[in-house]
Amino acid sequence: MATQATDPWLRRLKKEAEQMRVWAPSMPGVSAEPISEDMKRWKGTITMPEGIGGSYTIDIELTDYPASILKSPLLASFTL
Repeated sequence: MATQATDPWLRRLKKEAEQMRVWAPSMPGVSAEPISEDMKRWKGTITMPEGIGGSYTIDIELTDYPASILKSPLLASFTL
C-alpha cells in the first residue's frame, strides 16, 4: 500500500489545491481549500453577487477517494 508521501491521489489533491489558489483571482466569489491533512475534507464557499447577497458554505468529503468518485455522484451539504 502506498504511503501518504507517495500516494498518487494525495499528490493529485495537493496539485488541485494549488491550482485553486492560483485560479482564485479569476474566480471571484468561489473558493475551495482542504481542511484536513489527508486532503479528503475540503471547504468550499460560493458568495452571491452584490445585490443578491448571501453565501453558501460547502463541506466536501472525499471518502474512499478516488474510487468513490467513480461509483457515486458527489454529495455536498450546503449551509447559509
